[in-house]
Amino acid sequence: MILVALASEPAEAGVLLYGWVLANNPTAASYVPTMAEQPYDLPTPISIRRRSTGSYAVTFPDVNGTLDVGTDVQVTSYGSAATTCDVTAFYPAGLGDEIVEVQCTDSLGHPADSMFVAQYLAAQPSFGVSGWYETAYLLADAPAIGVTYTAGPNYSFNSTGDVETVTHLSAGVYEVMLGSMSSADGAVDVTAFASSGHCKPADAWTEDDRSDPDVHVEVHCYNAAGVPTDSRFTLAYQWHTREPASEFSRDGWFLENASGYAFGGGTARGTTPLSTTWSWSTASDTVGTINRASTGLYVVRFDDLAWSAAHDPTSAMVTAWGWDSVRCRIVNWFPSSNDTNVTVACTDHNGNPADSWFELTFDTVQLVVVL
Repeated sequence: MILVALASEPAEAGVLLYGWVLANNPTAASYVPTMAEQPYDLPTPISIRRRSTGSYAVTFPDVNGTLDVGTDVQVTSYGSAATTCDVTAFYPAGLGDEIVEVQCTDSLGHPADSMFVAQYLAAQPSFGVSGWYETAYLLADAPAIGVTYTAGPNYSFNSTGDVETVTHLSAGVYEVMLGSMSSADGAVDVTAFASSGHCKPADAWTEDDRSDPDVHVEVHCYNAAGVPTDSRFTLAYQWHTREPASEFSRDGWFLENASGYAFGGGTARGTTPLSTTWSWSTASDTVGTINRASTGLYVVRFDDLAWSAAHDPTSAMVTAWGWDSVRCRIVNWFPSSNDTNVTVACTDHNGNPADSWFELTFDTVQLVVVL
């Protein structure tokens, strides 16, 4: 099944526009992803065009120009093959569309057809000011060593209204500062931009050097051979949720967000509880569990995070963490009773299974009948 979602959602202040697509027809020349029931009133559906081997153009319709704000794009590869998918460009086209260019490669860095998940995000400056959720994103686009710069407004956002800076520390190593974010316990997604390699967070911490704290994230980038390499990248941060969990009415339905993120991985075998400090869910205070099935293969379960495969659009993203070149991808996700299971696979630069820490995010919008 191919699932898509695109919506603008009211918050206490401001608006968040987000969309995602699971592209699972990698050899088709062009196609329109579909779902059993489309819960949004899109005048034009999301579409995907294959430009060449491993190269795809995803069209998110009617989103550009809707909000006078910067945008963010994240991509992760999907399926059983050890591929890596990154963003090469995203730009406006036509009457309000946004085109996201995706490039997928095999473990040797050669173009390879692959399934992937792509996510689009844009927010008004006043979104997230309520204090119970925080979000930020940016494009790091000046990779020269020794340079510190403020992220440009066209591709950045901070729900506190503060600035975001990027410092290039050494070859392939960067420090991102997210101004006035209150906790480093949130989820971080990183995607290489216009690069043949991949990028990942290695560490995150809170530093209070003014009247309020900042979150700092160290990002490492590598080429296909696993060598540290300078690269541009996009980064998205969320503490609790990027979408308001409150319900809102539409045409006789309630649309209710359910989401979660999990930090896990490592080498411990068996099933262990997810850390409630580094993981979070709208559905359960205990969040869930993680099971290391074998080397580099994990199943994350979000407790009580239920959704219907028949009509609830869903999305999962994963980013490897650590000081090595291991990368991770989503293998699948599926409902199980009242829970959600997400399978994650991690490999080294040769494509071999490798244990790793990772950050996983999961989102769904549930349709509830108004009785």
